[in-house]
Amino acid sequence: MWFCKFANSPQIVGPLSDNQLRALARQGRLQPTDVVAQDQNGPWYAASQVRGLFAQSGEPQSAGQPLPQIAIPLTKKSSEEMPSSRQSQTGAAVPTPEALLKQRAQRRKQARKLTLTLIWSGLALGFVFVLVLMRPVISSMLQTRSEKRPETRKSPEITRSPEDSAMTQRVASIPGLDEVLGHAPTQPKALTKATTETPQESRMERLTKLIAASQAFGATAQKLHDSHANIEMTIEDCRIAPASLRQRGLGFQTPKAYFVFKLRIRNTSSTETARYRSPREGSQTAEIWWDKAPQTLPPWQRPGFTLEGQIEDASLGPGEALVDTFAFQPPPDDIPLIYVRIPGASVDLDTDDFLFVIAKDDIQRFDKAAKTSAGIGERDEASIGPMTPRKSESATQSDSRQADEEQADMDEEAVPIPGIHDAPASSPGGNGMNEEEQAKLEELRKRGEMMQEVLDRQRTNQKSLPRSRPQQR
Repeated sequence: MWFCKFANSPQIVGPLSDNQLRALARQGRLQPTDVVAQDQNGPWYAASQVRGLFAQSGEPQSAGQPLPQIAIPLTKKSSEEMPSSRQSQTGAAVPTPEALLKQRAQRRKQARKLTLTLIWSGLALGFVFVLVLMRPVISSMLQTRSEKRPETRKSPEITRSPEDSAMTQRVASIPGLDEVLGHAPTQPKALTKATTETPQESRMERLTKLIAASQAFGATAQKLHDSHANIEMTIEDCRIAPASLRQRGLGFQTPKAYFVFKLRIRNTSSTETARYRSPREGSQTAEIWWDKAPQTLPPWQRPGFTLEGQIEDASLGPGEALVDTFAFQPPPDDIPLIYVRIPGASVDLDTDDFLFVIAKDDIQRFDKAAKTSAGIGERDEASIGPMTPRKSESATQSDSRQADEEQADMDEEAVPIPGIHDAPASSPGGNGMNEEEQAKLEELRKRGEMMQEVLDRQRTNQKSLPRSRPQQR
């Protein structure tokens, strides 16, 4: 292999074979003064020193040994691009330095493209590999974010039939239907004359609309469950029966029957805590009414007594529930539906109230025996008989000392026991009572007398002991 340097160019041309070197010398492109070498790094010497490359003076070239002319396809240039002076007679072409430089530039460009392709492919594969490794972490983050969002419950899809469409059109014009069902109104209410009326008139008008809306469903318009925001309320154990009361650890039962039910309140939120305030007193109280009722009825509460199962104020943690008990004056017997409203202010919802519709058939009645045992014309406020007189387990010693001091300050009169001095004893066999009811009344009377004797002894012992004030520390 040969390398050569032309006198007029600093570039190194090569590698060249022997035939290619002879062709350059024969064409006149390689002069005897040009330098050649068999290695690109030298040593370099004049082309005239190469034996047989140029015709020696005085030694004619043998006609029988002509130099072979071999075509050297080193470049893809056409014959039109090559100068005519540098084309051989047989059509062979020797690459010029410019062509070699262009070929090298093309090779570098192709190598650069291949390198960039490999780099981008490697980056893409690395990104996919990282995503595969981070997939569990990403899925857990998305799941945590979805749990923090408030849950929105989708209503189940219902296939509407022609009868349903007709029913929808028939009840669409009923006023107050959305309020009974607990739905928010879809359109803002227009200002009417009700805004200038008194609060009592506006309230009665609203209740009239609610009653008219509930009548569209007939006796089957029952609604014992309602929910707003994260609070669910459900009415359970509806009955008309004597109410159970408590006072200082003693249990009592009213001879008169009341409309009693249990209200279950549940906090459906997974993160927030709700506050429940019993709606028995104040401006926002629970109420019931029925068709053609003159006014709504507030909860019944005996002063000084607590209803069995009653809750005042409590906090509801995420997912927790509690049960409160309410008692109302009983409705008439011929009322098919009873409407109940629990104000939303009891759970810090100022705009949404909880509305319920209770059918007459779902109310258990235990008031027949109570009515016959009373027999004195609905005298509940004056006669409440003792049911289970027992001391409360949570009573402390300080409470008993305070009770003894109060009894010592009382008059000489005997302390009345509810149900003993108020209600007269019924004669045996009177008012249609059976033997079992008479036995119960007799047992209650005996218990009351025993309690009266115990209280009398306590009062006597308290008066006989010298009273002393406790020393202050």
